[in-house]
Amino acid sequence: MGSTAFRNLEFLVRYIDSDDPFYP
Repeated sequence: MGSTAFRNLEFLVRYIDSDDPFYP
């Protein structure tokens, strides 16, 4: 727990913040 969880959270934040629903 730590690095992986943080990256997953950051990924979700970027996905939600992005206007593109198909953001990779």
